[in-house]
Amino acid sequence: MRIVILVLGVIFMGVMLVQSIYVGIAGDDLGVPEFTRGGAIGRLAAIMLGIGSAFVLTKPYTSIFIFAAVGGVSILSAMPTGFQDLLLWGIAALILAFMSYLSWREIEDLSTFIDWIKTKVDRVKSKLKRDKESPEESEF
Repeated sequence: MRIVILVLGVIFMGVMLVQSIYVGIAGDDLGVPEFTRGGAIGRLAAIMLGIGSAFVLTKPYTSIFIFAAVGGVSILSAMPTGFQDLLLWGIAALILAFMSYLSWREIEDLSTFIDWIKTKVDRVKSKLKRDKESPEESEF
């Protein structure tokens, strides 16, 4: 699941970055400062989306907060800047944050399962060691 989040995050980052660049350029050409600000916020959010995607494989708990921050910034700045597609990207980032949460829970469950297996293996090893060390009865 973490690989899916990584791939989706990188794809979303690329599309969002290109779209934000074009919105910023259009804002400069048309003389609309709101579009220019929206493009700048979109580029920042796209870079943060890439950073969150980079952390998802090794530290999905960190990527939860990064994706949630991207979602919050994007949703809050969508309407005032006139770049309404940021609302869509904010919702997509929140979905990625939820998916990261699920993958983090999956890792937590996996680590507890691995710890449980390790304790069982240690018990068996100690039992075998005790059996070898105990004096054997003679066959006489």
